[in-house]
Amino acid sequence: MKSLDDFRKPFQILKQKLTALTIPLQFQSHLIDLIVQLQNQAERFATQDEVTHALNRRGEEWFVPINQIRSVAKIDLYDMRQANRVYGVSAVDKELRRLSYSLKTLFKFDLGNYVRRSGGSDEFIVLSTNKTVPQLHRILHKFHSQDKFEALIPWDFGVGISEQEAEQKLQKSRKKLRPMVLRPIVMDNHSEIQRTYQYDSDVPSWEEFYRSYCDLIVCLRQLKLHSHVEQELFESINLLQTHAESEITIDRMTGALNAIGRRWYLTSSQKFIKSIALTDMRDMHGGNLRYGSQAVDRDLQRFASVLLEEFKREDGFFVLRSAKAGDEFEVISCKVGFDELQQRFIKLHEQDTKRGLLPWNYGIGKDEIEAYNDLYKNIVQYKMSVPPESQQPTISGSVNNNDVKPSTYYLVAKPEEQEYCQIYNLIKKIAETCGGSPIEDLHFTIQSVRDVSDITALINSIQECCSQLNSFEVKFAGMARMSAASIDRIWLLVENNPHITALYQNIATMSQKLNLKSYPYPVNEWKPHVKAVLLPNNTAPIEDNTLFKRAENLNFRLKNLQLTRQVDENKWETVCNFTITT
Repeated sequence: MKSLDDFRKPFQILKQKLTALTIPLQFQSHLIDLIVQLQNQAERFATQDEVTHALNRRGEEWFVPINQIRSVAKIDLYDMRQANRVYGVSAVDKELRRLSYSLKTLFKFDLGNYVRRSGGSDEFIVLSTNKTVPQLHRILHKFHSQDKFEALIPWDFGVGISEQEAEQKLQKSRKKLRPMVLRPIVMDNHSEIQRTYQYDSDVPSWEEFYRSYCDLIVCLRQLKLHSHVEQELFESINLLQTHAESEITIDRMTGALNAIGRRWYLTSSQKFIKSIALTDMRDMHGGNLRYGSQAVDRDLQRFASVLLEEFKREDGFFVLRSAKAGDEFEVISCKVGFDELQQRFIKLHEQDTKRGLLPWNYGIGKDEIEAYNDLYKNIVQYKMSVPPESQQPTISGSVNNNDVKPSTYYLVAKPEEQEYCQIYNLIKKIAETCGGSPIEDLHFTIQSVRDVSDITALINSIQECCSQLNSFEVKFAGMARMSAASIDRIWLLVENNPHITALYQNIATMSQKLNLKSYPYPVNEWKPHVKAVLLPNNTAPIEDNTLFKRAENLNFRLKNLQLTRQVDENKWETVCNFTITT
């Protein structure tokens, strides 16, 4: 791996050659200024993350004095993949840039503080040479307290004297149950890879980059130097361009092309693409917890080297690391078609299955949409074929949401018969449209109460809460697709209102007084919903449909509540009905 001195050396050599020329000082100064500009530009793009302009791994290696670091912070955003689906890639990129700018403002580079983004991931690292662990923690705690009201995507942090200790503190500070993220039903709602790439205008195109070096050659031609001197300088400039280009376009950790490499080499090659493969490492977050981030990084490097060896540039392939998810790679073929690429991946997957730390899935297609749908189908099939307990590492303190105890009760709201029929008829039409099954028991859960031993005390307390309520209207805010525990559903999203919020909080307070447990979500993170459609396991992305928009016009009058208990996987019994004053 090149050091910063190795990178700068060719620029220094060319400057020395120009300084030795017997030419007017003004021309000499102009040429050297051009080289300095090229060097600064190349350094900036080689050491910055393409999306956030924080340091990348190469920037950390080149600029951060590791032996002088006094404290390290690790910042982790909640489920960036789901956020990409909910808000869109452009909105998430803006949020990443906003957070990066805030962190770089708090921790200034020229004062010995460094902000790095882990490649294509939802993590930032802060390294400080002048702040102790308590000082760094205090600054981030204050910023976190303020930023949580502005952030599009919530985040946690951990601070320690090393990245490993910061990771351990981060795991402890993470909420046991994070806010739920939903996927609105819009076109491409599964996609984690941008369909149309939006490039940062701060990064030049390849043509603009190349033209800068051509301009330098044009300036030299005007000097009418001796032919052999001129030729030697031209060769040095061409080598310098290749040298800078390789550092700018290659991901430091894996050796695959980065986002700039994608832009420079694939924009003009789109029409020659014959097939595409996408790969996804299974549960990298769980792997970080089980094996440690350094071990997972080494496994990513190993896997990338396997792909680069199998699919070489000179054979018509491009291997790229995703800028949106650090555990994803893309192989683009400009020579072999779908069938041959598929056979090569089948063979590669069989050979590599037991070599790596983390297993991986792949999908093949003639374009990215086909490849992603194939990848998604393979991931779902894998999850269905593996026993649930072996899919993820067991983490202390984690909650198994499928383990519903007999002493757990749910307070639910249902529409009356006439309104129920109106809602159910729409749901049946939606189910037919997407090949799913309508769910007949239409209700939304207001609260869960666990560890109940005295059901009479619970019923009396809920009755007291309901006696203070008046009937109110429940409106729907739209629909969303939700994947959890290998089950894919469409939800009707309930529009939160003061009545529902107050009821949620009152039942939570009542449960606490009775020494019972209720939903742990803060009220602003709780998303009431009606499970509407059960989807087949390999359902492809659902395109927008006018039926979905009709959900926003649905509503019903809430006149009673029910306390229910789950007695079987798909069987519930009503324990008590509560009438609300009309």
